[in-house]
Amino acid sequence: MADETTNTTASEQTTTPPTATPPAQTADGVTFTAEQQAHIDKLIGDARTKSREQAKADIAKAQTKAEKDAATARLTEQEQYKTLSEQHAARIAELEPLEARVIDYQKAIDTLLAAKLEALGPTAKKTVETLPGELDALAKLTWLNANEALFATVIPPNIGATARGRDNGDITFTDQEIADYAAEKGFRPQDINKQLMAADLRARAQRS
Repeated sequence: MADETTNTTASEQTTTPPTATPPAQTADGVTFTAEQQAHIDKLIGDARTKSREQAKADIAKAQTKAEKDAATARLTEQEQYKTLSEQHAARIAELEPLEARVIDYQKAIDTLLAAKLEALGPTAKKTVETLPGELDALAKLTWLNANEALFATVIPPNIGATARGRDNGDITFTDQEIADYAAEKGFRPQDINKQLMAADLRARAQRS
């Protein structure tokens, strides 16, 4: 009985040795110890951590650069707008006196034209209104100054060889005479007033 107790106690006191972890083996047959595998795992983990940190740093750097570029672009745009605004204001300041002079100049021309038409009579006014083309006041005044004799000369019933008059005072010209006169004056033949043409030719004859 004492022997069985002794054997049982000795059996209970026997320690079972730990089971050893088998070495790790890769797919290509390379075998690593547990320590080697742990070291490799650590290296891989560190590399992944570093890669993530680098990616975050690159993203943050790119965002910072984008924000800086946007701020620079806004500043440049503001400076350009300011420059253009200043140039526009300077141009307006430069043109305002010129605009005032142009208005005064136009008023003076209109006054001179009105006075000229008043002096030359209703025939001159009617003739100017029917001149071909869209002439402004200056062009009309220039034309009147060049052709003032047409309205200042009294037309006789018969003005002689150049313009042949009938007994009733009508004035006739050949088509060639009208065409030549129109070419001289820069008009179309159909725009020539025969009475004014006769007056002009008469005035020339008197001056020669």
